[in-house]
Amino acid sequence: MTNRKKPFFSIRIEGPNIGPGRMRLADFLELANEITNAVERVGIVLSNTGLSSRRGARPKDLKKALSLDLVGFTQGSPAVLAYFERSDTQMLIEDVDFGNQIYTKWLEGLEEISRGKEVLPQGYDVGVLLKMRDLGNLFGRGITQMDFSLNHRPKTITFKYTEKAVNQIRKHIAKPESMTYTIDGRLVMVDFKETGPIFRIHPAIGEPVMCKFAESFREEVYKNILKYVRIRGSAEKDMQGKITEINIADIETLVSDSEGQLELTEKSLPSGIEFWQHHTVDELAIAQGIKAISNVDDLLGGWPGDVNDGFEEWISEMREAELIGGDK
Repeated sequence: MTNRKKPFFSIRIEGPNIGPGRMRLADFLELANEITNAVERVGIVLSNTGLSSRRGARPKDLKKALSLDLVGFTQGSPAVLAYFERSDTQMLIEDVDFGNQIYTKWLEGLEEISRGKEVLPQGYDVGVLLKMRDLGNLFGRGITQMDFSLNHRPKTITFKYTEKAVNQIRKHIAKPESMTYTIDGRLVMVDFKETGPIFRIHPAIGEPVMCKFAESFREEVYKNILKYVRIRGSAEKDMQGKITEINIADIETLVSDSEGQLELTEKSLPSGIEFWQHHTVDELAIAQGIKAISNVDDLLGGWPGDVNDGFEEWISEMREAELIGGDK
């Protein structure tokens, strides 16, 4: 097994912002991190040790079984090809090789979800879906496809990860039949009280809304505190039809687009100014390029000047009539 011609795992990345053997380091690190977290969560589900999204350190045996080394980074035509290998101590008999089983269930599960299967595949829960959804954020940064290949068997297991697959994952997370509202805003004031964990979301326009969330969303809420997010869920309303609470079905970080600006948030604001922060008038003026007026006549702007429309005469007549009427 140590002389295999193909690496244990490989990824082919392509898109308009990908050159032959070249991509942004930040994007590659994010890709590797999200995949690692997703696969670890599959392992937690398969081991029946609770929700995969729970906070805390992962079992050492699990991390060791899934550990990969980057052994190659080269070009396609045009694309990036990254090759990963395991250590000799991980290459055990297949029936007891937990790492192999986890990677296999991860890719097979992605295939099932992409075909529209309604029931979650073995090894999957909401926590796994959230990580794969987060990986899909890279599609907004000039990446259009990621091809995953697992070569530990005579027949290679492959999966093409695209925006279409991400949309299927979003459907699983959100459960469209109960999702009625979408709100973009700043996530603040998290409270993990006994009556149910809640947080408050502050949209750019409108009043803050209280949101309830299940235990499976705890880590997502933690990592998004004070960040700008998009939440989806069913709403509870008062007698006047005002939303009093949202029951969270999905929460998603609104990430930077290819130009480094937040999606659907601050594109209309000057650089360095954020709507949730307080600024003095002088700070706002500097940020917007407003300078002191040197000529008082500039204040007149487009005032019509000497146009005679009879307005002054009309005011005088009204005042005179009022005074006369008052005397009577």
